[in-house]
Amino acid sequence: MLAPARFISHLRAMRTIQLKDDVILSGIKPMAAVAIFRAGFVFWRYGFDFVITSGQDRPKGADLNKTLHDDGLAFDLRSKHVPRPNLPGLLSDLRHILGEDYDVVLENKGMENEHIHIEHDPK
Repeated sequence: MLAPARFISHLRAMRTIQLKDDVILSGIKPMAAVAIFRAGFVFWRYGFDFVITSGQDRPKGADLNKTLHDDGLAFDLRSKHVPRPNLPGLLSDLRHILGEDYDVVLENKGMENEHIHIEHDPK
């Protein structure tokens, strides 16, 4: 397993995965790291940029209660650049490739801070 700093440097080195400047992934857990690469595959298959907008940092306007972001088990992806007709299929494919132990939710739909929230939350 890669150390957190090496994991982040590997993500930044790959041109197909983009991180917003303020994203913190230093404590990302293995199950979330796996989900990042699987989700990236789905975005790339559709031909869309794959941008992680939040990791362990708090998303803007986030509830102050503890979340799976804090535990390194959740991350957010940019979705506003995905054409509306492609969004349902993209979300469906993300749910399929990640499986039932992950929640995939389109949050703040249609708003400036719209994003896809993914978390490892086994049932």
